[in-house]
Amino acid sequence: MDESGPAPVRGRILVIDDDLVFGRWAARLLRTEGRFETRYVTDAATGLEHLDDGPWDLVLTDLEMPGMNGLELLDRIGQLAPDLPVAIITGHATVDRAVTAFRKSAAEFIQKPISATDFMIAVQGLVQRGRETRAADREIVLAVGAHPDDVEIGAAGTLLAHKSAGDSVAILALTGGRPPGAQVRRARGAQHAAGIIGARLVLGELDDADIAEREPTIGVIEDVIARIRPTVLYTHSIHDVHQAHRNTHQAVIVAARQVGRLYCFQSATPTVDFRPTHFSVIDSHVSRKLAAVDAFADEPPHDDYLQPDLVVSTARYWSRFCGGSLAEPFEAVRDRAPVRVPAGTGSPGTGLPGTGAIIQGIPADRSAPGPGEPGPGGQRHRRAARGRGTAAQRGAATARRADRLGGADAHPAGVCHHRAAAPRDPGPGPGRGQAGRVHRDRRGHRTGPGHPGEPGRAAHPSAAERGQPRHRAA
Repeated sequence: MDESGPAPVRGRILVIDDDLVFGRWAARLLRTEGRFETRYVTDAATGLEHLDDGPWDLVLTDLEMPGMNGLELLDRIGQLAPDLPVAIITGHATVDRAVTAFRKSAAEFIQKPISATDFMIAVQGLVQRGRETRAADREIVLAVGAHPDDVEIGAAGTLLAHKSAGDSVAILALTGGRPPGAQVRRARGAQHAAGIIGARLVLGELDDADIAEREPTIGVIEDVIARIRPTVLYTHSIHDVHQAHRNTHQAVIVAARQVGRLYCFQSATPTVDFRPTHFSVIDSHVSRKLAAVDAFADEPPHDDYLQPDLVVSTARYWSRFCGGSLAEPFEAVRDRAPVRVPAGTGSPGTGLPGTGAIIQGIPADRSAPGPGEPGPGGQRHRRAARGRGTAAQRGAATARRADRLGGADAHPAGVCHHRAAAPRDPGPGPGRGQAGRVHRDRRGHRTGPGHPGEPGRAAHPSAAERGQPRHRAA
């Protein structure tokens, strides 16, 4: 099994300072002594542009700079990346400035000149505290596809949103697909796409015909899950024309039985039964999703599902069920806790707002698309349900009826219970003979001991008197 991904580093630091002497010294020291990946720019506007190339572990910025100063930059970073620690560096420190910086959520106030030892101690402490703060709600994400390009088509925008939130992302492609001669080319495309997303790539060694809903597929997936330990997992839907996609779904259901959140994306070959209930807004990530999909552009011409206009139009269709202009749909298999994908920043060149992507359930005032409203290109099949209302409305009405009938014994809405009542043995008593009969005259009045001529019940005994079970709708 081949694994590839970005080379490990201790962290990434963005240095913004118009003092060339200090900026170059700091960048060189961070690279050599701390082994941090460091980017150095000389003005705040350029620094904001590089902020999109995150995630970053720390921003070091000068206080006095031409154009936007350090405090103004601190405000902008707080809006775009509130979890990112920012340290202010200045050679003209005053108490007022320090207080102002801390009020604006600066992580540290560093005064020049500073020794290399003290500088590295301060930086490493800031990076560590920032990581501990973000680790409390960081996700570990795994996306499983049968072939290279499956995950990129179905969930690349959502994976990019996870990365912009600082989450760990990995992609498992079970096989290189067919024909065998194209596997090397597709593997190269998968590596390129994973680099665009910033994901760790795991390439399985199964043949396309070997992807079954049982072993060896389950074993391959279980092995990757054991090493990565994902908190959320994305894979194929069972509602798919491709057999390998359906088998991958079935194998993931077994292998990922301990993963609390499991969602199914729409592949290139869905059926009209694909019925999503959760959606991810990808407005600010669509350009990089298209770049990831374009990594497979040298596939045969019949693979028209790789065309950018189809990818965008599909995302635009699904946005009608959630906020934003572009969205990716998901069927939820398990949803034990909400997926935290906070709003990200706009991708360069998209011209779209930085709305990020949030996995969200379908709005309460809209019904989920299903056989009645399939995805783009699907044929619509509408079922007549006039005058019946939605299932939730019918269930609520049933609950109200049950509450009126049964009071505290009413059952949950939408459930109909059949209770067998114990037969009553009236026994001898008023108005009844020794055999338990009720004697009546011609007018239907009870007669007999104790009730001469007393008007009685209707001539037909009740269900309880007959000893038959009662029916209660709850």
